[in-house]
Amino acid sequence: MPDIDALPVSPAIRTALDCAIQSVLGRIYAQQALGRCATYAIVGARVLSEVLKHPYYPVCGGQVLDCGNGMYIVFYPGREERRRARRLGDMRDYHCWIQAQRKCAGSTRTRIEIVDFAARHDRASAEMLGVPFERASDLDYLWVWEDVQALAFPDSLRSHPDMRSRRPAWQWVDEKCTRLLLDMQAAQPGFYRQLSEAVIASLGEHASPANSASTLLTPQFRLRLPELRQHAGSLVGLHA
Repeated sequence: MPDIDALPVSPAIRTALDCAIQSVLGRIYAQQALGRCATYAIVGARVLSEVLKHPYYPVCGGQVLDCGNGMYIVFYPGREERRRARRLGDMRDYHCWIQAQRKCAGSTRTRIEIVDFAARHDRASAEMLGVPFERASDLDYLWVWEDVQALAFPDSLRSHPDMRSRRPAWQWVDEKCTRLLLDMQAAQPGFYRQLSEAVIASLGEHASPANSASTLLTPQFRLRLPELRQHAGSLVGLHA
């Protein structure tokens, strides 16, 4: 009997994609990786959509960060801050990640797939705010069904002001925040295209018979891998 909670992407391919994204963005933002969730979401969504042949979207809103030992941080811009913002940089305390909708086999029901390649910076985010990070494990990335993740939502946070008007969730999409994120993407299409192509070139380097990641690349990208790899090396020091 199939596992209904199995993710549509194998662990090996998920890890290969994360390694490729980190190899590019981690190198470019080596000195200031914290606070780059928007770039991780935009580039990650573009790469996943191209490589996995399924639409993934960058989104923005609020997040509950589990620091372990019953300690949590809620990131979400205030109502007035959201109202006044004209660009994403006008706000603080937002979070960006990637989502996709998947149809359940034999049903009209859909599930939301959540991907967050910036989860590796959870500890640094907590430490920056002076909150002890005592979670049992650090994540390189988060890749989970939204409904499965919600099962572990703590009762202690259900009365939090940012939770009272919505169903409990570790992250929630805000329409205004997401619109500003998409505006940011639209303002620099060439920049994000270059980063995405560099990640795809790096994916070819991280591919192996064990993860079969290279077989996910279209013939167009496989033919362009030498060119893309050469170009990827020139992106170091490039910042948005």
